[in-house]
Parts: sequence; C-alpha cells; structure tokens
Amino acid sequence: MAGVATFIRRYWIPLGIAAAGAALLVLHALVLRRIFLGNSVDDAYISYRYADHLVRGLGLVFNRGEHVEGYSNFLWVILLALLQSVGADPVRASQGLGVSCSVASLGLAVMATWKHLEVRSAGVVAFVAALLAGSGYVAAWAVGGLEGPLFGLLLVAAWWASAGESAMSLRRQILAASLFALLALTRPEGGFVALGAVGMHVGRAHRRGESWRAPSFWMFPALVLGVLTAYHAWRFVYYGPHLFPNSVRAKLGGGVSSPWRGVRYVARQFLFPYLPLLLPPVLLGTWKRLAPAAAAALRAGNPLFLGLLLLVAGVGGDWGQGRFFAPLLPLAAALFAIWLGNGMARWGSTRWGATLWGRGTWRRAALWVLAAAYLAGSTLVTSVRREAAVRRSYAAVDAERIMLGKWLAENIPADVVIAVHSAGQIPYYSRLPAHDMLGLNDEHIAGLHVPLFGRGYPGHEKFDPAYTLETIRPGIIIDGRLIPGLERHVLYRNEYYPLVHTWKLHEVAIRRDLAQRLGKVRNSAPP
Repeated sequence: MAGVATFIRRYWIPLGIAAAGAALLVLHALVLRRIFLGNSVDDAYISYRYADHLVRGLGLVFNRGEHVEGYSNFLWVILLALLQSVGADPVRASQGLGVSCSVASLGLAVMATWKHLEVRSAGVVAFVAALLAGSGYVAAWAVGGLEGPLFGLLLVAAWWASAGESAMSLRRQILAASLFALLALTRPEGGFVALGAVGMHVGRAHRRGESWRAPSFWMFPALVLGVLTAYHAWRFVYYGPHLFPNSVRAKLGGGVSSPWRGVRYVARQFLFPYLPLLLPPVLLGTWKRLAPAAAAALRAGNPLFLGLLLLVAGVGGDWGQGRFFAPLLPLAAALFAIWLGNGMARWGSTRWGATLWGRGTWRRAALWVLAAAYLAGSTLVTSVRREAAVRRSYAAVDAERIMLGKWLAENIPADVVIAVHSAGQIPYYSRLPAHDMLGLNDEHIAGLHVPLFGRGYPGHEKFDPAYTLETIRPGIIIDGRLIPGLERHVLYRNEYYPLVHTWKLHEVAIRRDLAQRLGKVRNSAPP
C-alpha cells in the first residue's frame, strides 16, 4: 500500500488526467452504443458463434464439422469463449472488455507521454487524453464487439515495454516479447509487427556488439518466434496450410486497384482529421534536437504506427470508417505528444521556434486555442459525422437481423442451410448451418480470382451465385438481391420464392421443396 501511495503522489498529475479522459471516453462510448441500440456490429457475431461452438464442444468452427478459419482474431475468440463458459452474455462481455481495453490504452498513452517528456507539461498530456476520449473511432469501436481495443492496448504496451536507449533486461525482454506474441495472436497484421520487432531487436543487439550466444541476444526472438511457430503449426493442422485465415483471403485480391483504393481510404478516413499525427515519422530531422529518451521512444514507436497504417492502405482499406485506425490512435497520439512536447522545450530557444510559440503568454494561449479547436474538429468529424451517423443509419438494419435470426431459430428445422449476405447476427441467433455468400466462411469463394478486384466495396467483392445455388443449395436465402447475378440465375427463378413479406429491410426466400415440407411456414409472420 505504501508503494501505491508513493506512486500516486509522484504521478498524480498524469493519473488525474488519465482518469478524467477515461470517464469522458466511457461516456462517449455509451452514447454511441445507445445509438446502435446496444448491439455489436454484425462481424462481431461471427466471433461469438465460433466462441459459442467452442464452449459447446463443437470446436473452433462456424458450422458443425467444417474446419474453416472464418475469424481473424484468435485471442479475442478465446477470451470470449472463456467469458461465455461462465455464463456471460457475449454482446455485453465483448463490449465491456472493449471499453476496458480502450480505457487502459488511454491510460498507457498518457503515462508514456508523461514519462518521455523532458519538461513535464500537463497541457501536452491532457492533449493526448482529450484526443483519444473525443475520437469517434476509439469510442465507437470500444463497444463494437470486435478485437480492435485489445489490439490497440497490446500495441501501445508492447511499444512502451520495448522502447529504450540501451539493452533491455531479460525480464523486460520477456515482457516485451510476450506482448508482441499476443499481438500476433490477436490479428494477422500483428504477426508482421512481431516479426518486425524481432528484426529491430536483432539489429540493435548486433550494433551493440552482443554475442549471439548471450541470453540478451536470443531471448526476445526465441520467445516471439516460438509462439508464432506453435500457433501457425496448430492452424495448419486444424484448418489447412493457409498463410492467412479464410476471412482474410476473402477480402484480398491481386492487381493495383486494391492498394490505390486503400490509399484513398486512408487519406479520406485517417488523414482527415489526423494528419498532424504523421509529423513525427515524416520530420525525422527534428529528432536530433530531442532528448535521447524521447528520440528512442519515437524510434521504437513510429515504425509500428507507420507500418500498420501503410498495411491498411496496402490491403485496400475497409468497410468500417475507423475500425483499423482506432487501435493505432493511442500509440500515434503518444508519439505525437512526445515529439511536440519535447520539441517545444528544445526548439523554443531558436528564432523560428520563438516566433511560433515564443515566451509570451498570448502566444502560448493562441497555441492552446489552436489545439482545442483541432480537438473539437476531430471529434466532430470522427464521432458526429462519421461513426454516429453510420450507426444511426444501420441501427434498424442490425436490429432486424437479430429479430430475423431468432425467428429462424423458432420456425426452421435445425438441419436447414441458410445462405446469408451478412454472416454475423443471423447465423448466430438462428444457430442454423450457414453459407456465407461473400466467402468469409467458405474456402471456395475466398479463393476466387476476381479480375477487377479493388474496384468494388471492400470485403464484398468475392461471390459465386452458381456455386451457391448449384452446390450449396440452401433452403433459405437472405438478401440474395445483394449478390450480383443470383436473382437472375435460373435455379433461383424456378426454385425460390419469398417466404414472408413483412420484413421491412431484408429479403427472405425459401426453396419450394422445403416450403412444401414445412407446410404453413409461408404464411407465418415475423414477431
């Protein structure tokens, strides 16, 4: 207790700022959750279904007996399975876990900024907390039900554990290696980050002249590579020898159109309004005037941030506005604040620095007014105009999907295969065998070659209506109109007709022979 009291007395300023920022972030997330009627985004229910099947003894599968890796967040699914095994509701559990991880990320970003500031500045630290608490990306995806908040927490924690000027102790190496390994288990791109960290560690050790026989040389790479090797060996045995999960393969394709779309996506969704966060990795020459500890922190963190941002562009972007950016913001905000805060202290003595912010009270006041305006603008863009607007427009759609899934569970036999355009909420609540017409959980569709890949909507470019109708032959097709060519196929025109007419936002079709078998189901109406 005495140690805790001493820690609080020593760091009461950043701790107070972090607590205030955490409270605002939680409030922000709850507002967005209410707009979305308390539900998670549709993709989160894919993870819930895998976790549910694992708890029920069916294995990590989407459909019973089909070993297809339709998720890309192994560690998150395992955590959800542990929570579901003790009776937790997956929606509330995932949202609570997401908010907790987001709050912890904000706290780590604030404390890391304070640690690496040469001249302690409450204003600079408050900027970090305010940027993260006001970000619609961070708040919305904290309650989205997906793994982004966990990835962001592990990313900023791994950076802090590995940042330093000199060689790390063995204990710190084990901590940093463990965090990078967990990062690799959380999302596929975490594997690239972990391998990059191994390369940076070996390079630093080589420059220091360490022998490869020394534990300080091989401990870090051995731990990271050992975990990655074991995990991918299990994947290959359980799902087959695919470098990437099936859900990732369904969203990737060749050609230059996809990266070009990704560049536009990053420019539109991240650079506006977070362009200033790119200043530290771009203005490398400014690091020379920084304190050695601050420069070391930037040297360790900027490759992580910039590399992941480029990776988002390289894979063609995403359907979500801030899904892949929210995990990057805690690290990016801390790096920017460390760069700017130390720069203000170091460059203030120069002529151009004195001109920019100077020693006068009015100039410093003008600088903080500018910072406040920027924070208000970033909140307006990312929260009000983007995430809140999207969630408001999709709230009724997702709510109806949940109702439809529950209705199917009550009215359709357990052996009937349903074909879906959105593979989350409807399969999860219906508990029926499900065919994802976009291929997240279908190896045939995920492996298709699309000549013009990258020109369509991200994640919705691979489909095969002939395969769906001729090979899968689903009993129920939901939103087949969203799959180009499916409604024009002769089998669809001859063998399917609308099941009910009272669903406002979704189209449900049933195969004729199944309808005859079920009898009165055609005349039943949704609740």
